[in-house]
Amino acid sequence: GIPGEELMQSGLEFLKSINSGKKGVDWKKVAVVGGGNVAIDVARVLVRLGTRPEILYRRTEAEMPALKEEVERAKEEGVGFEFLTQPIAVEKRDGEIRLKCTRMELGAPDSSGRPVPMPVAGSEFEVGYDAVIKAVGEGPDLSFLPAEFLDKAGRLKIETSFFVGKNIFAAGDFVTGPSTVIEAVAAGRKVANSINRFLSGEEASPLERSTLIRVNASALTRKERIAVSTPSEMGLQVEESPNLDLEEVTKEADRCFNCGCVAVSPSDMAVALMALNGRIRVVGSRGTRIVPAEEFFTLLGGGLAHDEVVTEIEIPKPSERERQVFLKFRLRSSLDFPIVSVGIVAEMEEDLCREARIVLGGVAPIPIKAKEAEQMIMGKRIEESIVEEVAQRAVSGAIPLGKNGYKVEITRTMLRRALLSLRGK
Repeated sequence: GIPGEELMQSGLEFLKSINSGKKGVDWKKVAVVGGGNVAIDVARVLVRLGTRPEILYRRTEAEMPALKEEVERAKEEGVGFEFLTQPIAVEKRDGEIRLKCTRMELGAPDSSGRPVPMPVAGSEFEVGYDAVIKAVGEGPDLSFLPAEFLDKAGRLKIETSFFVGKNIFAAGDFVTGPSTVIEAVAAGRKVANSINRFLSGEEASPLERSTLIRVNASALTRKERIAVSTPSEMGLQVEESPNLDLEEVTKEADRCFNCGCVAVSPSDMAVALMALNGRIRVVGSRGTRIVPAEEFFTLLGGGLAHDEVVTEIEIPKPSERERQVFLKFRLRSSLDFPIVSVGIVAEMEEDLCREARIVLGGVAPIPIKAKEAEQMIMGKRIEESIVEEVAQRAVSGAIPLGKNGYKVEITRTMLRRALLSLRGK
């Protein structure tokens, strides 16, 4: 700490008070000490309360841990920044908070990779503020934990399964340090799984190491984002980012890379149930109804009303002459989502196809029932010549997303294999 630090308010406590209903403050000029997201949040809230906040940070803007987008928005809103500035003492004098600071210069990088700020000799100066809010050095409160759970540096000792000891688990900021809400939610899900294993007497599973899938980004043309106008009036009750209209939403959605999207619902079940001529039993306040799988999986939300639930799936008993085949193409065996899939159920007499149901997945926003291809193969023998024509006709109804046209060729090849596999079973 620094002399007079008790005169500084906590950034988190300030935000909590505003969120709990505090209407305003009497300050005009406020110093916010720190360079993280809490400091930015405090400063932007202060702007909305009618004050002139100034952020003091001991490194340069390039080293600020706050999100860059948040920093830019703070600048646009009028937040002031004083970089390479370090408070060294605080005192109350003449009705204001006097903050004594020193200028800093950057030295060699520390263990985190960021350059160490060093005080510049003889650069001390003093500034007066109505209030000083500290938003630096926030960390988890470990004071309630027994000493045996802490290392020599006072940090939490933890296993890869989130287990600390004596029925204590930890995750989120306690383990990784300050991060985002999304990271905290993800950690909560993982630690819940570890707790479940612990209570069930199972061995703890090691943490999964996530990997990035490489994509050919150079083949993608950049499209500019929709420019969202900043509201002319700022306030705690005013939305910072106004909603987009339908035209803007459509344009923004068109920026999607499509590199990982194979369909609206990349479902094996949809393709299989449609090929099997399945039926979905639905129960709601208006009673029970039966929906054919073909209709259920080609309507948004399955055509379910808000008070309806699926209670049963019916699949007709296969006949003795029925042959079934399901194929799917995927990037790796550990990934269940199909790039494309093919499902066929056919009534066969040796190599003669009496009737067929052919369904394709992943080549359109919804599964496709290839009705023209079904008619073409009906009453014909499964031979190389007819199979090629049927496969070509089946994919004629494909609606691939942009840059996903390769799926059509994969589907055509898989469909040929699926049809030929029906012979002689």
